[in-house]
This record gives sequence, structure tokens and C-alpha cells, in this order.
Amino acid sequence: MAAALTALLAVATFGVVVFYQVGGEHGAGVVEDVAPALTALIAAAIAGFTGWRSVGRRRLAWSLVGASAFSWGLGAAVTATYELALNRTPPVPSIADVAYLLAYPLAVAGVMSLPTAPSRTSTRGRALVDAGIIASALLFIAWSFGLGSVYRASTASSVAVWVSNAQPVGDIVVLSVLILATLRGIPQRRGRLVLWLAGFAANAFSDVAFAILSTSGSATPRADLFEIGWVAGYALIALAAFWPLPAGGQAAEERLAGLSQVAVPLVSLVVVAVTTLAEAATGRRMDPLIAFPGAALGILLTASQLLTHRDSLVLLTKSRRTEAQLREQSSLLNQVVGHAPAGLARVSRDLRVIDANPRLCALFQAPTPVIVGSGLSDYIPEADIAKVFGSIPALSNDIETIEAAGEITRASGGKVWVQWSATPVRNSRGWIEYYIAMFEDITSEHEAEAAALANLASLERLSKLKSEFVTMVSHEFRTALTGIQGYSEVMRDDTVTPDEVKEFAGDINSDAVRLSKMITEMLDLDRMEAGRMKLNLGQVDINSLLGDAAARARVSSSKHIITVLLGSGMPALVGDSDRLFQVITNLMTNAIKYSPNGGEIVLSSSLDGGNVKVGVRDHGPGIPAEFIDRLFGRYERYEGNAKNQVIGTGLGLAIARQIVEMHKGRIWVESRLGDGSEFLFTIPLSS
Repeated sequence: MAAALTALLAVATFGVVVFYQVGGEHGAGVVEDVAPALTALIAAAIAGFTGWRSVGRRRLAWSLVGASAFSWGLGAAVTATYELALNRTPPVPSIADVAYLLAYPLAVAGVMSLPTAPSRTSTRGRALVDAGIIASALLFIAWSFGLGSVYRASTASSVAVWVSNAQPVGDIVVLSVLILATLRGIPQRRGRLVLWLAGFAANAFSDVAFAILSTSGSATPRADLFEIGWVAGYALIALAAFWPLPAGGQAAEERLAGLSQVAVPLVSLVVVAVTTLAEAATGRRMDPLIAFPGAALGILLTASQLLTHRDSLVLLTKSRRTEAQLREQSSLLNQVVGHAPAGLARVSRDLRVIDANPRLCALFQAPTPVIVGSGLSDYIPEADIAKVFGSIPALSNDIETIEAAGEITRASGGKVWVQWSATPVRNSRGWIEYYIAMFEDITSEHEAEAAALANLASLERLSKLKSEFVTMVSHEFRTALTGIQGYSEVMRDDTVTPDEVKEFAGDINSDAVRLSKMITEMLDLDRMEAGRMKLNLGQVDINSLLGDAAARARVSSSKHIITVLLGSGMPALVGDSDRLFQVITNLMTNAIKYSPNGGEIVLSSSLDGGNVKVGVRDHGPGIPAEFIDRLFGRYERYEGNAKNQVIGTGLGLAIARQIVEMHKGRIWVESRLGDGSEFLFTIPLSS
């Protein structure tokens, strides 16, 4: 702002001094001669400094414009020296004219060096042709409405006339190039070009005025006011360096040419045509010299058409090549999506499926027409949808993918576990256009994980059962050993009668049998599970075994009613009678243990196809349904409310199952809580 005010004040001061002849004719003459040269040299210095601070093509452009201003300022300084020191005008041509004319090609080169916004129609060759069209048209118009009459009416020498007219022609060329440069320049830097354009237009004004006055010989002191254009022009060129620029670099992507960029050369041709019609309508005779810019227009227009045709062919070739590449990429992308191992879907902002690949159709078990248009909520629980899509911001420049895992419902109604994700696709402003959703079937992994968790729970439970088993066995061993130790110490240290010895011996024997049974059960189960136990097969009368087991049970428990229901005509089976008897007695013992208050225990046998079926039924507390599947496992024992009353290792039923299965049979239990239980097993008649 300060630079602009300073330049405005300087130009206004120059105008006032020259117009009002402040300081007299001599003082005003000094200002008139020195000010243009000084302004041009200041502009050259500023442009040179700006070029030194710039990079690339902008450095070259500012340097050339600075050189142009320096050359013109040098010419103006030579002119001022002639007029102030020698008190005469410089000859034509002179070193001043050389400096003036050199300024124009330097200015044109500087403008042409400016970086432009890329576009196909803004190639440098095309720009030169368009600039030539505009320059030829402006020269045609200027010659028709002024320069031609000045040339013909001039009383000066031919050299002087040509030198005087060369400067307006140079201005026309510079302005033509600047107009195109402004139209095709980078928009954020267009303000500097506009100042340049205004500056060179002001210079052109003074050059044309000077040419008219010098060739007509009609210069007056007040006519020197026309030199204000040079002062204002180079002040504007200097101010362009102070025009603010946006932070950051400029986008370099190719863009379409603007309408004004294409229209300006064509409009200049229309103006030439209108000028020609006006000349013909007024009856004015066309100047023969005007044929030169007219011929130039024709040649340049032909070149422009050829360049346009070339650009069209290049664009057509590029378009076809791009279309082929696009088709190839689309085909490749379709193949990738179509053969992707995961289900892929394009989902709209209202969460409806737009596209689906074959894998997704297979995963959802529905054809493409059914899936496309359906909502995600048809397959995915609402809570999962809200969790995933609610985590994605509507406006953002980041690329985020939200993942989730869960069970979904297929179109067929089946369930499947999937790992799925949603990724938003955004436009250039950051708003969501649609989503890309990916689904992967993880049912096998989920089931494996669930099985692993179940196995872990089983192992933990087994570990707990082992600990309880060790504790129980330790207790049983200590109890039995305590009794044996106590009775033996009494017999050793005290005087006891023979009857007492027999009683103590009986108790010791009972404890020893209990210990032996516990050890035998543990060893038997280990041998069975390891496959080291052999069966002594032979003919077995199952009814006889049941009768013996019932007799023993009656002896061991007087509180229970033992009922035997034997099937008639039962054939003998092939098996190990000792092991089968072990199974029956184990089931009978359990029935007695779990019926502590007495009650009826029923032993039964019957034929079941090619098998013999044996049953042991009690009227105890029964077994819960959730425990029945675990009942025949190692260390398993349902204690119920009788926990403190039932003694055992928990191995009996596991041993019974091993023996029955070694006979190719099956063992199970039928029970209702509170209504007793019936243990049943079957043995094939022959193995």
C-alpha cells in the first residue's frame, strides 16, 4: 500500500509540474526530461531485485523485463542529456533510439518467459501465433485509424518516421503478448500481469502521442504532458513486484483453455473485418501498406488452423489411448474384484448395496439382483452397523477403515460369522460419496476358537477334578491307615481278649480291602485307557451274575429291597464274566450309596435285538440332565445333597464304561431329578 501511494504521488506531482510549468519552463523541462528516465531505471532496479529473489522461469521473466526497463531508461537518459546538456534534441536515429527499440524485444521475451497454467491449447507455439494475430489485427486497426495518416502526412525524413512508428508497433506487439499471457497465466499471479499490462498500455499511449507529435511537428509545452504515460507506465511495472502472492505452490495439473483465451484472437479478426467494412462504407481508399498486416493475418490464421487441427489429432490419439488404458484397467479391476477371495460391496450413504462381487453373493447365499438394492440391515445386526458407520466422520480428509466381527444372517436364513470392514470413499471436498465394504468368512476360525475355549474350560475343570480326587484319595488313605495304625497299637500295647482281637482284625481287614479296592480301580482304569488290559472271554450267563450280585447286595445292606427281574430264556453271551460282574456290582454299590434311606433297587435283564440289556434302577435323588453327559468321565461323581455321606473315588462309572465298550457294548443312564435313576448297558451276544 505504501509503494502504491508513493507511486501515485510521484505521478501526480509530475503531472502538476508539467501542466502548470512549476519552476518555470526550464524547471518543468528538467522534470519532464529526467522523470521518465528515473522512473524507468527505478523500475529496472526493482524488477532486477525481484528476479534475483525469484526462481526458475519467473527469475528469467523479471530479469528480462528489468533489462527492458533499463534499456528504455538508458535511452531516456541519453535524450535528457541531449536536451539539458546540449540544449537540442537527439538526432534520429541515435543511440537513444537503439535503446528505446531494444526495450521491446526484451519485454516480449520477458513476458513469454512467464510460467503459465498448463493446458493443451496453451503451447508456446500456439501462443506465439495467437499473439501474432492480435498484433497484426491491432496494427491493421491502428494503421487504418491513425498511424497510416501520420506516416503519409509526416514532413520528417523516412528514417525518422519509421523510427517513430516502430515504437507504437513495438507497443502493439508487447501488449498482444501480455494480453495472452494474462489470459493463460496462473490465476493467483494474474494481478501482477494486469499491472504490467496497464503499465505497457500507458507507455503505448505516450509512444503513440509522441509519434504523432514528432512527425507532425506540432509539439507544444503543454503537449509534454503526454509523457506522463511513461512515468505512470514504469511506476505500474515497478508496483507489480509488490503485488501479494498466495502462500504455497501452484497446482500444475492440465486444465481446459478458458473461453476468453480462445476468443480474444478471434475477436481481433472480427474487429479487423469491421474496420475493413467501415473503410469501404466511408469510401476511404485503403493504404497499400496495410496489406502487410493483412497478409500476416492470413498467414497466421492458416497457421492457427493447422495448429488447431494438430491439437485435435493429438487429443484424439491421446483420448483413444486413454480409453484403451481405461478399458484395460477396468477389465483388470473387474477380474480382481470378481475373483477376490473376500466379499466386496459398494454401499451407498443410506447403507444400501450398490454393487456386489460373486464372493459376496456366495457368502450371503443370494444372487446379485437380490443383494443389489438391499440394505445392510437385512444381513447385519443394527447394533453392529451403528457401531461401524457411526465411527466414520461425515467430513474428513483422512482415509479410515473401521473393522468389526460378528454373526450375520444370510438371505437363506442361515448364520455365518464374518470379519468385515467399511472404508469411506470421499470427494475432493472430503464428503462421503459411498463406502467400500469387505466381508470375510471366519466361521471356521470362530468355531476353532470356541472349541479351544471349550477345551481350555474342560482342562481347567479336569485339573480341578484331579485336585479334588487327590484330596479325596488322600483323605481315604489317611482314614484307613489311621484305623489300621490305631488297632495295631492297641493290640501291641494293651491287653486284649481274643474276641477283641478278632474285632480289631476285622476292622483292619475292612480298611485294607478299601485301600486295595481304591488302588485296584486306579490301576485298572489306567490299564484300560492305555489298552493294556485283556479280557478273558468265555460263555457268560448274565442272569447268574445278576443273581450273585443281588445276593451280595442283600448281605451288605439290610435297609434296601433288592428285586431281580430276569428275562426268561436268556442265551449265554461271549465276555469276561469277572469284568461284567465288576460292572454290575459297581452299579449296585452306587444304587445303595445314593439311596441311604433305603428303598427298592431293581436288577433286570432282557433281550434287545442281538444284545443283552441289563438295568439297575434305584429310588435315589436322581441326576440333573446337564450332568448326565459327564457322569461316565474320569473323577466325575454327582454328589447332590449327599456330598458328605457318599464315599468313593469317582472312578467306578468310568471303569464300567471302559469294560462295556471293550465288550463292544454301550452304557447310559436314564434319570429324572427327584425320581431316581436307572443305569443300563448292552452287550452283544457274540463279538
